[in-house]
Amino acid sequence: MLLWLTAALAIPLSSQAVEVSGLYGAETAVTGQGRAERRSTARQLLQEVVLKVSGDPSVASAKQLKPLYKKASRLIQQYRYDPLPENDPLLTNSDSAPSPFTHLLHIDFDAAAIDAAILAAGFHIWGQQRPETLVWLAVDEGQSRHLVTNADSPWRLTLEAYAKKRGMPLIFPLLDLKDQSRASFATIWGSFRQDIFSASLRYNATATLVGRLHRTPSGLWQARWTLYQGHAEQDIAWSRTDRSWQALLGAGVDNTANILASRYAQVLDSEDHQLTLSVSEVTSIDDYARVLRYLSQLGSVAQTQINYVDSSHVVFNLTTRSNPIGLKRVISLGRTLAPPLSAYTDDMEPSADIKADLRYRLLP
Repeated sequence: MLLWLTAALAIPLSSQAVEVSGLYGAETAVTGQGRAERRSTARQLLQEVVLKVSGDPSVASAKQLKPLYKKASRLIQQYRYDPLPENDPLLTNSDSAPSPFTHLLHIDFDAAAIDAAILAAGFHIWGQQRPETLVWLAVDEGQSRHLVTNADSPWRLTLEAYAKKRGMPLIFPLLDLKDQSRASFATIWGSFRQDIFSASLRYNATATLVGRLHRTPSGLWQARWTLYQGHAEQDIAWSRTDRSWQALLGAGVDNTANILASRYAQVLDSEDHQLTLSVSEVTSIDDYARVLRYLSQLGSVAQTQINYVDSSHVVFNLTTRSNPIGLKRVISLGRTLAPPLSAYTDDMEPSADIKADLRYRLLP
């Protein structure tokens, strides 16, 4: 018996993705606690919730969802008023004029009604299980240069504030001695792919977002972003210039959320499906962990259990809100699993007692 089989069975079946809470709630600053302002604000916040839940700005603005927004106040499940937080990066006023806002209004909406409206319109839902994104941000302020770490700073807090509005979990490097031995400011600024990958491995994130932000001689800020998702052909790069570095960080988060949602969001059914998925060419504990991590990060997969393991196969029982066709479509977008190289017959099943609904091989 191979040692990795025993180790595989000992690995907890927990997702490497993060379960994001608060997707059906949103908040904004208000000037008072009156009913009229709360009702008018509810529509705006409901639209923000639809953006978080779908991951797609075009869904949030779709005409098919106008009836949903018209009844926004009736979909409120609970609300509260909180004091304005100090130094909130999204509320900071750039001039010296006093702020007209007095409170932060938080509203939670009816999740079932929102899901039903999005699905009825034929749109996707990005589930609560969402991939973590590791952020390497190099900032050149002209007279100083630095990398943003997981310590509190205006840069990190601004990124996290925008990411919260999109329901996107971020992690930041520790920049301890281990990180410093693999990545420097020059590594990130030069976007040296292999070195960045080497430094990022310890964080086990699904995606890595690299940003280079600098202030130009004219006073404008310029941001260059690259989103790494594995293979080089999946890298996506973009740039933007603005007077506000906060706006550039927000745009970087928004574009990243759009890209990830387009990959992981799915059209979900109202009921769960039980599927059996067989994966071949799984020959080590690392292979097993890679498959498990990938399946757990698919938004429609609610539960993953081992059905069968041998020296080269793992068979999983999946509980999913996507039918086999939908799940196959999403898997085809990735670079982890691929169909078998040859036509599959019953005698190729890993066990005579198993008839898998979906069959794949693990890619190198």
